[in-house]
Amino acid sequence: MTHVYKIDSHLPFEADGLRELIERIDPFYLTHELITNDRAEHSLHLDKQLQALEK
Repeated sequence: MTHVYKIDSHLPFEADGLRELIERIDPFYLTHELITNDRAEHSLHLDKQLQALEK
């Protein structure tokens, strides 16, 4: 595993206040960078990330 993946595993980011943080930053675009083994896993991670943004 390379150094980059040790410090950023490209998994869903979940934290209290995530939606509020994104709203405060107010980006033009929001990119979800996920590394997965297959489409099913990608779908699960993306759903998890989107749910975290709804909280």
